[in-house]
Amino acid sequence: MIDKRFVCRLSLFFLCLSTLVPLHHAFCAPLPKKTFDAKNAVRDSGSIHFFARKAQAVVSDMGLGWNLGNCFESDGAQGLEPPSREAIRALAASGVKTLRIPVSWHGHIIDGSYTIDPAWMLRVKEVVDWALGEGMYVILCMHHDNAAASRPAKGTGFYPDVNSKLVSGDFLVNVWAQIALAFNNGYDYHLVFELLDAPRLIGTRFEYDYRRDDVDCLSSMGVIREYEQLCLDTIRASRGNNKKRIVLVPAYGASADAALSGTFFMPEDVADDRTALSVHLYLPAAFAVDVPGASVLTQDFKDVIASYFSALYEKFVVEQIPVVVTECGATNKDNISARESWFSCFFAEARRNDISCVLWDNGVAYPAGDGDASACFGLFDRDAGRWYFPSLLDAALQSEPAQ
Repeated sequence: MIDKRFVCRLSLFFLCLSTLVPLHHAFCAPLPKKTFDAKNAVRDSGSIHFFARKAQAVVSDMGLGWNLGNCFESDGAQGLEPPSREAIRALAASGVKTLRIPVSWHGHIIDGSYTIDPAWMLRVKEVVDWALGEGMYVILCMHHDNAAASRPAKGTGFYPDVNSKLVSGDFLVNVWAQIALAFNNGYDYHLVFELLDAPRLIGTRFEYDYRRDDVDCLSSMGVIREYEQLCLDTIRASRGNNKKRIVLVPAYGASADAALSGTFFMPEDVADDRTALSVHLYLPAAFAVDVPGASVLTQDFKDVIASYFSALYEKFVVEQIPVVVTECGATNKDNISARESWFSCFFAEARRNDISCVLWDNGVAYPAGDGDASACFGLFDRDAGRWYFPSLLDAALQSEPAQ
């Protein structure tokens, strides 16, 4: 009689083994093809010298970053408009050195061949160019293109499971090929690409909880690694400045825990020292996210922050893999003093460990009329060109590692 428990354990063993070895450029499905309409695609006609700085040098120079939030969404339902040129100028003048621009693409594909609406691409380019013109770094990120369920319809995004690899691979290769076509020789090392935002099994019990001992999680991590290899290879194949461009790579859910799990590896790259890890850190969750949660930053909470930065430093930075916290923040619970302490502690630990951070800003600065403080991460008034809470900006800019 076959012991079913033994068979299950054996299957988990081989799945674990498959996630613990490099991919060697393997994509276990027919290789995706570029099918988009090249005649209708936006092409970069610029030319600029690309001083090939290594990834750690670029990351160390990024300084304080700020997220554009959800204004470049495909459905336009997030209530935010892309900022004006004056707002970006005010951001740069306030001390922000890096602008992360999350962009969703699936709602702007105009045909069955994955061609991106050129008007959408040009609008993205306009904002990228404004920020670069202010001397900022720009992180251009594929954002919210993770479909809501397995087997997404063609052109509606990707999903990180084995049943979705064919349609997902086609989507990712065609979108990144067009991004790389629109942003290449006219952009130097100040433009950084971020392959995916927070790839995960949306709609499952593991959406925000990666488990290295779970078959579905391990399988998804393996698929994500395949997707990221495809995206990186597509970018490098566009040649020009993109052969040397810095590229950020997340683990499952952009989770630090997933990155530290021992089941995540960076993709192989034909360029040396041109990739970095991307993570999201809203921690400790009880203070930074949960409502009601906790409103006071205790020493134990500070120790949690320090432990995560230290772990990321030891596993990645020491091994010549730079780290960028591409999203972070603490929701407004009408606790400005505690948030000042959080900003001071968080950014001091980041600097101590040579990690750069980009604040999340969803445009919601204050709790709703009923006192609901969920997701109140707004920091910068885009219309007025000023910070809602200048003391938080000061804490982030002036924090220095403890001696």
